[in-house]
Amino acid sequence: MLRTIGLYEAAPEKGTIPAHADVDLLVRFTAVRLGPMSLPLHVRIAGMTTNAFRLDLNAMGMGPNVLLSATKIDWGKTEVLKHAKRSLLLTNESLIPAQYSAILRKSGTPFSLSTTGGTLAPGEVFELPISVHLDDTVKVANELILQIKDAPERI
Repeated sequence: MLRTIGLYEAAPEKGTIPAHADVDLLVRFTAVRLGPMSLPLHVRIAGMTTNAFRLDLNAMGMGPNVLLSATKIDWGKTEVLKHAKRSLLLTNESLIPAQYSAILRKSGTPFSLSTTGGTLAPGEVFELPISVHLDDTVKVANELILQIKDAPERI
């Protein structure tokens, strides 16, 4: 089974290089899988039956990059027996979609999520709502676990 790891295109594809001159060649590489990869680029000179030289294109295919508006959300003083809401902004800075899931580390706490997953389009900013409904005057805390599919792990 043939599996493609990446695609590249060069501009210009053809041309003439005058004697003792230089030509800039722009190569655009698109990874189609994650992780390290190497792909050969062969340069051919018209009239030769073999390639003049070979370049190895090396790349690291990475998943989406999602930025968070905060690493901690503090409700401060919150009224008991009323819902209080805060939001965490998720920004997909990637050129690819970012699939996410959100869960709370501890169950049975007054915190809740109305949205537990979805997909952010490239460049999309999403407001993840988080709410709390206190029934006592004690301090409570929880941790939000946000998982981004194929993204590097961050704490």
